[in-house]
Amino acid sequence: MKSFTNENTRLGFIGIGNMGSRLAKRLLEHGYQLLAYNRSREAAEALVKYGATVADSIGELAAEADVILSSLTNDEAVKSVYTDPEGVFAHVRRGSATIEMSTVLPATSRELWELSRKAGVKFLDSPVSGSTPAAEEGTLTLFCGGDEGLFQAAQPIFSSVANQYFYLGGSGSGTAMSCEYLAGSWHASDRRVDCPRPEGRPRSPSIARGSVTHGGYSACTSWQADTSGCRRL
Repeated sequence: MKSFTNENTRLGFIGIGNMGSRLAKRLLEHGYQLLAYNRSREAAEALVKYGATVADSIGELAAEADVILSSLTNDEAVKSVYTDPEGVFAHVRRGSATIEMSTVLPATSRELWELSRKAGVKFLDSPVSGSTPAAEEGTLTLFCGGDEGLFQAAQPIFSSVANQYFYLGGSGSGTAMSCEYLAGSWHASDRRVDCPRPEGRPRSPSIARGSVTHGGYSACTSWQADTSGCRRL
């Protein structure tokens, strides 16, 4: 698979919210052509001054983009965007790629990966770890699972928005690691989060540990990661 550089790749970005707007802006600043879609059109239109084009529908975006990225609020929104009759998989071009960056359950990632195979596209779950200031600065961490060839090809995209990105194994491995950390950090704050343990753990726990304890999250060395993240791996 060819490398997705700003010279040969048109991106589509779905979900221009607090995180998505910052990710999309950085991609535009790094020279990518970007087609944006958001349910509230005004959010997508705010990117026009940085060079974005606004899509009228998810179907239009999916049909025109080489790589589709999404940053959405929850599992229900992600499934709707990809699987509805007017969603991504109904209109995407065979041979294109999808990078899903939302924080969702591993089961959702695996479901979408299976559907992407039927649609003839590559799929990678790449949940974002970090704050909105980190997104503005390009210092996020990405945990990725799914198609390894896509992970390699997407390095130029990832380096535009993050300073760390790890391939952890098959589909759902990225969201599984994100879920593990979320559970650990909430526990450290005396909160509870119901997060099922994934069937497939990341193939390299040592890599995952390094990403948690050496600059992986929010302020890069959060006390929650140092005190609880590693022990939960």
